[in-house]
Amino acid sequence: ERRGRLALAEFAGELANERVAALRGELDAALADPHCRALVLDLAGTTFLDSSGIGFLVSLASRFKAGNRQFALRDPSSQVRKTLELVRLITSRR
Repeated sequence: ERRGRLALAEFAGELANERVAALRGELDAALADPHCRALVLDLAGTTFLDSSGIGFLVSLASRFKAGNRQFALRDPSSQVRKTLELVRLITSRR
């Protein structure tokens, strides 16, 4: 979904090897659009995140940062949050 210069994307299910390529293709459109200045990826419905999913998120964040754009994760599920905390990509809410 586009809201002006902001792109909102929602992902549900397993963010694993098989699904990363398809998601990458969809989100590359936001990167290719010079009017898109920020992407928010909602992970509330994401049930699992493997190493390819982690790599994808790191790559996406790096690519947006390199283009002087903003990238944020929104509402990661508890399982995804635990995984991202474990690999120190986000900090605990404690």
